[in-house]
Amino acid sequence: MTNNGAHPKDSRMAGSEAAFGLRDVVERIDQVPDDVVRQARLAFATRARDSSLLELEYDSLIDADILVRREAGAVRVLTFKGFGVSVMVRVVPFNHGVRLIGRAPGLNHVRVECRSSNAFRDVTTDRDGQFIADDIPSGPARLHLRGSNAGGEPKFHTDWVNL
Repeated sequence: MTNNGAHPKDSRMAGSEAAFGLRDVVERIDQVPDDVVRQARLAFATRARDSSLLELEYDSLIDADILVRREAGAVRVLTFKGFGVSVMVRVVPFNHGVRLIGRAPGLNHVRVECRSSNAFRDVTTDRDGQFIADDIPSGPARLHLRGSNAGGEPKFHTDWVNL
């Protein structure tokens, strides 16, 4: 019993009804933009269950005191790390998108897939772990690294970053 004489279950029901009513009002007034919903669905649909996440450790747009500029625009540097693996990527303006110039030391002859909301590029690292992927559209993208290596078959993916 509550101090009003009502049963505790009744007050929880009233609170739930009020919460659902508030949710309906918020959904009508403050709708999530379609683009945000699309990107969230894309991220959920492309989650990698069979690989390990390499987290963004360094982003020159955030962490650098100065940006290196070229004639075509600023060069951005990203570093992803995890599980003893490091992937360094330079993002360079290229045509109507970007070129990714990457290095994954120790991951030689590994397939690198660059995935974005509307494109897919597939390249292979050379014997030094270097790769280049051209014509990547600007916008959210991530890398998947898969293939044979001396230490077994690595399966890694990076955080989504906005290129």
